[in-house]
Amino acid sequence: MNFFKTAFLAGVVGLMAVSAAHAHAKMVNTMPADAAEVKSGLSAIAMNFNKPMRLTVVKIVRNANNKPQAMTATLPRTFSKSLDVAVEPLDAGNYDVNWSAISSDGHVMNGKFSFSVTETGQ
Repeated sequence: MNFFKTAFLAGVVGLMAVSAAHAHAKMVNTMPADAAEVKSGLSAIAMNFNKPMRLTVVKIVRNANNKPQAMTATLPRTFSKSLDVAVEPLDAGNYDVNWSAISSDGHVMNGKFSFSVTETGQ
């Protein structure tokens, strides 16, 4: 009987390890960080994931006028853990970044982070 219990527990532990290895991608960090304050003139947004992702939508909105900010390049069409988005230099104000990405296994992720641009920044 102990043999069957041991074999069963080993199987459960093995399945848990496989599940953890196949977990969905996650945002690791952004630049600027969520709730950060940065100096005016910021011209790129960076997003870092724990697994390769391909950005499908990035919308940077200045809260004062709810107007999307212009990006100076198209989104990369490759899968990568680190993704940069070039934007027109950002004026002082509060911004939201809304994004969508797809992982190499086909799962879609959506997220949002916010930051402030000031004349003095950190």
